[in-house]
Amino acid sequence: MVKIIRFFSFINKNILIEENIGLRTEDHIQISSIERALIEMAALVPTKASMEELYEIIKLLPNINVDLIQKILVHCSSIKAKRVFLFLADKVSHKWFEKIKIEEIDLGKGVRQIVKNGIFYKDYMIVASKEFSNDF
Repeated sequence: MVKIIRFFSFINKNILIEENIGLRTEDHIQISSIERALIEMAALVPTKASMEELYEIIKLLPNINVDLIQKILVHCSSIKAKRVFLFLADKVSHKWFEKIKIEEIDLGKGVRQIVKNGIFYKDYMIVASKEFSNDF
């Protein structure tokens, strides 16, 4: 007999102005779409998630709903989450990234330091790990 163990981590981080974007209900539980989960994970960098981990996940997603990710990014209140996601998505270079209208997304002002002793990436105004300068 095979025993299935399910592990869920409930993280309540309100980063969307319109709370229901990218949510679906399954068994009376609201679950984030993949697109929303990516932005939520970006908001957890570097305390509860790593950029390297998020980068590897984005690499595995050559087909995402660009309209949904656009809507989530436009309604996201976390400047850091938006910048981290866009920075990593740009590094991955999936075709869907070219369809994101960055000019419609408020990326705020000033630099966001993601890691200490990192390097500055001008396009996204973040200080991140040196490993990303070599594209892994």
